[in-house]
Amino acid sequence: MLLKLRAILIAATLLSTFSLMGGVTIVTESIETKTKEKNVGVFLIDGDNVRIEPQENGDQTILYNLKEKTVTVLNHKEKSYMSMTKDQIDKMKVQMKTQMKAIMEQQKAALSQLAPEQRAAVEAQMKMMSGEEDKTPVKYTKTGKTAKWNGKTCVYYTGTKNGVKVEEMCTVPSKQLKCSMIELERLVQIGNDYSMDGQGDPSWQEFKTRGVPVKNVTYKDGKILGTHSIVSISKTKIGIEKFKIPKGYKKTEMPKMPGK
Repeated sequence: MLLKLRAILIAATLLSTFSLMGGVTIVTESIETKTKEKNVGVFLIDGDNVRIEPQENGDQTILYNLKEKTVTVLNHKEKSYMSMTKDQIDKMKVQMKTQMKAIMEQQKAALSQLAPEQRAAVEAQMKMMSGEEDKTPVKYTKTGKTAKWNGKTCVYYTGTKNGVKVEEMCTVPSKQLKCSMIELERLVQIGNDYSMDGQGDPSWQEFKTRGVPVKNVTYKDGKILGTHSIVSISKTKIGIEKFKIPKGYKKTEMPKMPGK
């Protein structure tokens, strides 16, 4: 009994120590090939809290509380915020998919007037929002190539759908990174729970065995659509205030879906 009690106390102390040590900061960079637009994102992870800056120093911040299953979107320009539960988001996704299917049916004639490339892009976006996109899983195959990422060796994989190349990624074993498996699982959980299709990023699904994708290149019809890479992963003391709604921000209501 005393040994069990001691083990519990040690575990509690360790958890408390890890909490005091702070969390993890992940900086990412995305580049769209066609427009050359570069976007830097920042992810802060500490326990069940995740803060995402989709664009560094941008107007929007997303706060996830994975324990309470809530998402809060901060609008820094208007100094406002909107909070939603996972249940509310799931209901909105169902409504949006239904409405997008109806819109696609209504807009068939208009879409036929667009240039083929533009029509394909619009249809792909609408199919994604309606849940009708191609759900064939991406198959990843090790290529044998390697590269360097922040002084570490990353291993290349090719991702294919129905035999067509759609992605290329380079991975690093998670144990070589400055974060724990739990912190990386938080990112996968967000993708799986809150993405439109509920499947998240396929390149992350097997990160425990394939490694963490630190470089991703997406392809369409043999052409590079864009690149996404992790610039850095570092242990940092974040502070609980980063996951709170700033003082003075006013609450706004969730937008009502048309016809509701």
